[in-house]
Amino acid sequence: SPIFVQWLDCVYQILRQFPDCFEFGEDLLLRLTHEVYSNRYGTFLEDCEALRTAHVQPYARSLWPVLLTDGRYRNPGYNPRVGQLRPRVHAPALVVWERYWFRYHEHGNPEPTEAAPMLAPVVEQVSAAPIRSMTDFLNDEEDSPPEANGSPSRNAKPARQNRFAVDKEDKDLDLFKD
Repeated sequence: SPIFVQWLDCVYQILRQFPDCFEFGEDLLLRLTHEVYSNRYGTFLEDCEALRTAHVQPYARSLWPVLLTDGRYRNPGYNPRVGQLRPRVHAPALVVWERYWFRYHEHGNPEPTEAAPMLAPVVEQVSAAPIRSMTDFLNDEEDSPPEANGSPSRNAKPARQNRFAVDKEDKDLDLFKD
């Protein structure tokens, strides 16, 4: 659910304002945002602890022991305090969580996250794909080549009447060209 990630963003805002008040750092929050959707652990499956214990726990590992044994998520500057934290909640005090929201943008994230190596092949595919104009896309025909005897194959799709056909000279619809 995106609510969990929104909650982690709120925790990040407080962590940023009080960096020495938490035993963990931003890296732990980033790891949680990754694992909540990865399904590698049973920690975030099902709707409540009772269902998780009954249906998931016998078959899946928990994320918490993994995080607790990994020292890189600990905050070396942690200094326990007594009393309440009073975060500033007005708009100028809040910032965009760049390491999360821009984690896959090549210029937006100075430090790659754990997920970045997994996405490298996808990024290469997308950047190597030719950019086509919208008019070329809309005017493509979906005909299959005829079989050797001249008749269309049994699985061939019928020629589609393209109601979006446009004149190739109309440059206003070339949305994806420079």
